[in-house]
Amino acid sequence: MKRNLVLVLIFAPWICACSNLASVRTFASATSTVTNSTSLLLNDDQGTCSRRMAAEIEFYRVAKMDAAASEAEASQTDCSVAEAQTKRILAYNSVLENYASALSAISQDNYVTVNGEVKDVDGILSSLNSAKLTAVTADQKSAVEAIVGFVGTAALEVYRHAKIADALSPQNVKAAKEISAAIRSAVHDYDAQLAQEGKAYDVAITAVSVVASNERLAVQEYLLRMTDIQSSLSQRRQAVDAYNKALASMGTALDAAAADVVNPSFHEISDSVVSYAKQAYAVQVSFRKAFIN
Repeated sequence: MKRNLVLVLIFAPWICACSNLASVRTFASATSTVTNSTSLLLNDDQGTCSRRMAAEIEFYRVAKMDAAASEAEASQTDCSVAEAQTKRILAYNSVLENYASALSAISQDNYVTVNGEVKDVDGILSSLNSAKLTAVTADQKSAVEAIVGFVGTAALEVYRHAKIADALSPQNVKAAKEISAAIRSAVHDYDAQLAQEGKAYDVAITAVSVVASNERLAVQEYLLRMTDIQSSLSQRRQAVDAYNKALASMGTALDAAAADVVNPSFHEISDSVVSYAKQAYAVQVSFRKAFIN
């Protein structure tokens, strides 16, 4: 009996630690899923503005409205805003991606590795800043510096299992939340681009139907194509909505994962972490359907 009690006392801390780290590992995996999905969104973001412009120009041509088509062609420089927005999302996403990777490695007692681009904090901040977009706030800048600094230190100083509390320090948790919120804000702007694209198609369909009655075959082909594009657009907006909801849940899940490290317990993975993970994997599925043709 005494021997069994001694064994329990020896292994209890180890069992407890493993139970607690399950939330961290699940959180890290879910966040990696979200950041990996972002690349699909970014690829689409780069084409959204140009597609919208092309749709406007095409319907003017089909409707024999050449002057309006020429005017639309001249305004295509507006796509520079979308390009700046894409760079900003990519920069924030790379920082969050590396933080999730570091959490995963440390929680599994592995070495932390860093994407080369993330070591260059000045380069990241340069990608975030653009005269075309709203200015990066001081809190957002500090958050990027904090996470980039932590991941770099973790790699250089060979952080392992014992450093999990440092990885989930209040400063790092706050910074990760700030970056997540910044991505949501940028993606909100992307969704606004999708909404504008949808309005352009609506206008195109209505105008072509009314004005170009003398070009029946061309109009019918155009309308069928626009209907398909609108359906695809609707799928993309639904996927983006799911993505934003997952990011909105990230902060609560991160708090729960950090709490599991600071306050050891034998419970299962935190409910909020499980919920976040389910949302993350649902995002992955919806993005593949919406963005991979």
